Amino acid sequence: PLPSAIAAILGANVGTTGTIWIAGILVSDGLPQGITKQVALVHTGVNTVMAIALLPFVQPIARFISRF
Repeated sequence: PLPSAIAAILGANVGTTGTIWIAGILVSDGLPQGITKQVALVHTGVNTVMAIALLPFVQPIARFISRF
């Protein structure tokens, strides 16, 4: 169903934060440090906050999308 798909998309968006951490590990030859760590933390934080903020609105978003 559409609400489940929207929730999955939000989860996938949070899941992409793993990519930036892997890139940070590869660039830093270990745990990310300095600006690399800051970028990874901000990316993770923004994606997580947006998913949490939008999760209560999955049903209204699904109704809006289903109109089209």
